[in-house]
Amino acid sequence: MKRGVVMSEAVVRQAVSNWHVLAVVAVAAAVTFGLRYTGVKGADQVAHRPLMQFLSRTMPLGVMVVLVAYTLGDLSADLGRSAALVGAVAITAGLHLWRGNVALSLIVGTASYALLAALAA
Repeated sequence: MKRGVVMSEAVVRQAVSNWHVLAVVAVAAAVTFGLRYTGVKGADQVAHRPLMQFLSRTMPLGVMVVLVAYTLGDLSADLGRSAALVGAVAITAGLHLWRGNVALSLIVGTASYALLAALAA
């Protein structure tokens, strides 16, 4: 194929058959299933180890600290955007401390940031 030449739809259809597409989807599905199955089986075998128990207790807090630090690291001279960030973090943290529901905190925190950012604009 020459550089800069665009292939027509007919040429693409001739080059890529339904069997090619099916083969790609089948391989992707098999790899995805295999990786997930291996992960679940591997987790069952190491769940009782002290390191894994320690990580299962500390990782959620560690991930939240990194996310908050990343979010607040984006504070800028734009007062409205910075206020929206700080306000959304405060709302999310307060809601999570009050209810203890990660999904609720995530959804309300995202919505509160979007609302505060829109009001600040």
